[in-house]
Amino acid sequence: MPQSDLPTPTAAKLRRWLIAGLVALATLYLLQLASPLRIDNDSVVYLGVALRLAGDAEGTGGRLPLGYPYAVAALYRAGIAIPQALLAINFSFVALGLTSVWWIARRHSTDLRLAAIG
Repeated sequence: MPQSDLPTPTAAKLRRWLIAGLVALATLYLLQLASPLRIDNDSVVYLGVALRLAGDAEGTGGRLPLGYPYAVAALYRAGIAIPQALLAINFSFVALGLTSVWWIARRHSTDLRLAAIG
């Protein structure tokens, strides 16, 4: 019996749930733009590195990836390093990462791509 390329009801249902979950997650992330900035242990370190890179603090950067601190330093120098801008950068980086995984897996089925980013 030939195998059909049509999605089974279970696969279609799973796909809808994964897409709905990603949309819900993105919505919750965007809602954080209106809330106060939450600072955790490594956040303080990254923001300190960003201030050093912007020339507003002394000391060394430590051993951290510098992509995010450079982005924050650029916002600081431009005078727009507000919590909403920092969250928007984080959201953009997450979206870029998910889009990159989706693009890399473009030759694979939609179900596999959703599983990779879900």
